[in-house]
Amino acid sequence: MKINRGYLISKFIRLINRPALRNCYIDRTSKVGTGSNCIAVQMGRYSYMGKNNSVTNTKIGSFCSIASYCAIGGGDHCKTMISTSPVFVGYKNIFRKNFGHAVPDMHKEVIIGHDVWIGENVFINDGLNIGNGAIIGAHSVVTHDVPPYSIVAGSPAKIIRYRFSPEDVDFIERTKWWEWSEEKLIKNGPFFNSIEDFKGIFN
Repeated sequence: MKINRGYLISKFIRLINRPALRNCYIDRTSKVGTGSNCIAVQMGRYSYMGKNNSVTNTKIGSFCSIASYCAIGGGDHCKTMISTSPVFVGYKNIFRKNFGHAVPDMHKEVIIGHDVWIGENVFINDGLNIGNGAIIGAHSVVTHDVPPYSIVAGSPAKIIRYRFSPEDVDFIERTKWWEWSEEKLIKNGPFFNSIEDFKGIFN
């Protein structure tokens, strides 16, 4: 069998291109893909993100699925100052120089709930809340809060539909299944195939 050296080299480069994590808490059961850059990120259990993501000042719940090449959160630029350049504020910046010392509020936290699925190449503006169970379609630009269990897509992202009825959403939210122990999840995992099966757990 012929060995493709180029393929092996590219695989090796991916292995050594580890994610960059600063001031982060990533649950031991969660995964962050190669090349991702995370600053001030908290990630709950059994969540993952793919490769080459840029995520800043974000809380990510449990059981979330985040694809590759996403940009979530990050700093803003003050629009009321004379210049939008970072050299006129008091924060550290790429130039390592400050001509001014203003400290405007430009770092708003992103909150991503539990069991959220975010498609590839999604942009999420800072300061937003993404509700539990939401799905964000690939290549979407999210500029407003996303309701729980909604499916949104587009630029800007708009609600396409909801995954379940309001009554079923309320039922799922009240169970808080994402807080269940591993033993309880193993026992009841087969009932996650449909809302009808899931409700059967409690009958």
